[in-house]
Amino acid sequence: MYPDLVRLRMTLITAPTAKGTETLLKAARIPEPMFGTLKTQYERSAQLLGAGWHGPTDIQTLSGLEGQFLWPEDFFSIRVITFTFDPDKIGFQGNYKLVTGLAVVEQGVFHSVPNNPAIGFAAVSLLPMSGEPPRTSIVSGIFTDNSWKIYTALLNKLGPDGPMQPPFSAVRVG
Repeated sequence: MYPDLVRLRMTLITAPTAKGTETLLKAARIPEPMFGTLKTQYERSAQLLGAGWHGPTDIQTLSGLEGQFLWPEDFFSIRVITFTFDPDKIGFQGNYKLVTGLAVVEQGVFHSVPNNPAIGFAAVSLLPMSGEPPRTSIVSGIFTDNSWKIYTALLNKLGPDGPMQPPFSAVRVG
């Protein structure tokens, strides 16, 4: 009935992905100017895939963590934390500084990991230079722009029995 569609379907079923894409374009007879426009529109919309809320199983990167955040880890103390990645370790290691007003309360090294099958969650660990025990927070969700810059992170402190409730929100201030 529709020989071109039948041929197209059979080609897509049997061809490997790269060859299938090439065959699809030929079989669909999409004119080159239209194909270029469609490709450009898709690439632009694909950039938006990082924007919005990402739950605990959809945190692909923490490279957008660099910057300053309100850090209400201690409910009774208003603090600001600054994360700075090491140039060769963007997304997973750098230095942090925790301040109250103008006073530096704590500083040290931080490590961050996105969600991945090996551990099953995203996390940020703070290792103070003062020798205090390290503190880890599970990243329960993040709100990002399309380049994965984090604006809000929902964090649960990790206690001896797992993530502690209630979570706290780190909100970007700079």
